[in-house]
Amino acid sequence: MYNFARKHIFGAYAVIITAAAIVTLSTVARAQSPGLELSIEMLGFPSSEAVEKNTYTFPQICQAFGVNLTQNRGLLGSGPFESVKCLFSDKKSAAATSGKNDWLLRIRGDRKVKTFEIFWRNDNGKEVLQAQYILETEAGPLSILAKKSTSEMIAYYLTTAMPFRSTVTPEMIKTGKTSIKGRIGPLRRIKVPTALLLFTLTRSDDIWQTTAAGAANMAEDTGKTIIWKATPPVNPVGVVYFAQQTEERRDTLHQVDMLIQSDVDSFADKFLTLGRAGYMGVRYGVPVVGEGVLKKAKLIGLFGEFRSGILAGLKLNYDFTPVQKYSDSVGSTSYSWSRLQMGYGFSRTLSNPIFNWVDVTPRLGFTTLDLQYTPADDTTQAYDFKLKKA
Repeated sequence: MYNFARKHIFGAYAVIITAAAIVTLSTVARAQSPGLELSIEMLGFPSSEAVEKNTYTFPQICQAFGVNLTQNRGLLGSGPFESVKCLFSDKKSAAATSGKNDWLLRIRGDRKVKTFEIFWRNDNGKEVLQAQYILETEAGPLSILAKKSTSEMIAYYLTTAMPFRSTVTPEMIKTGKTSIKGRIGPLRRIKVPTALLLFTLTRSDDIWQTTAAGAANMAEDTGKTIIWKATPPVNPVGVVYFAQQTEERRDTLHQVDMLIQSDVDSFADKFLTLGRAGYMGVRYGVPVVGEGVLKKAKLIGLFGEFRSGILAGLKLNYDFTPVQKYSDSVGSTSYSWSRLQMGYGFSRTLSNPIFNWVDVTPRLGFTTLDLQYTPADDTTQAYDFKLKKA
């Protein structure tokens, strides 16, 4: 039996989630108006890119990607914006206008890292970061978004990281269509929210303020689409309501990030980026029971897991006891031990309120043990026991 101390060293792959703070202020706040517009611009990338013998341009990709961010479109209806427009290099200065056009998605980066950031502009033109996704890959930016499943999941990630991901407009309430609908697609592999919080949203300076106004509960799951039905608000006249997932948001973002990464990496990319996401650690154990040489047999362990690339799910463990020697009046003993294990984890999310994640890891490995006993006199026989790669 051992007492263990652990130290984890996490890989360099990082996911950064930024959301506006929600506080209560005494100053007068301005209500967020309906009909939100989003502008998309790219920085530091070519305006066209060849992908599998086809050449895509930024306007083509931008329009297709932007659809995933509009109302009741994209995965799980993850679009809060009424319309999306693409900005070109000669029109970027025109984006710094207030009013409806106060949201901006900026895509930037270099050969190894791509960053997607959504900003809200205040009345003074200041850009306030609302959501951010960092993707480490050598794939080109247009080839990333040219793949429908990838672009849908990136859009879903961004809107889930924002203060709100869907809108319920006065027109929707007036016509009785207070529902949020979206396709499931690749998100079937993760746990989807069964309810969304419904709230009104105002802003004062750069701070968002929310007032709860009900919920949008899952009303239908066909296996391909999901519909959340919103509770009719008490006073719906002229009011815009917003919806967002509130429970297990961080877990959702982590799982979507894993889906995006596996969707983006090419076969060669997966070999080149094995250690980008994952962890490694050291385990140190001190015996608390036993006597003689076993009382000195400290345990040292190394463990790690790959969480991206072609080896995603592979887990390695190596535990060993360095050679320990013990002598007393009856003789001397030498002892050493090691074990190498390799396993592959199969994970699945559950909707159970108590157990929401299960991980099964079959393991294969071998053990080596070397025990030698030399008596102090001839009254006891010497004893050697060796086990090699059993």
